Amino acid sequence: GSVSGCGEGVCWRCMKRAPRESFGQVRTTKEEFESLEADAWWMHEGCFQDGDYKDYFGESEPEEFYNRRTKADQDWAWEDPMTAGRPTMGDFGNKKMW
Repeated sequence: GSVSGCGEGVCWRCMKRAPRESFGQVRTTKEEFESLEADAWWMHEGCFQDGDYKDYFGESEPEEFYNRRTKADQDWAWEDPMTAGRPTMGDFGNKKMW
């Protein structure tokens, strides 16, 4: 696989509580994540690139998700404007996020 995304994690409580409008719909629970063992990975919806939806959900990316993901001026609440443009985990090579 390959690494992509911002490389920033999120706590389980924040993932559960964050509004879908700002955080996105891609979520997991601690239990689900742990049950996947070595195959577990997660990334922010805003970090998804082509092919990540299918890799994560096992199905084709819906048009609505694609349109939201590719919207150029999307402002994700978790994104820190001070770090915009810095290298991301996607620059380094594996897909596992945590």
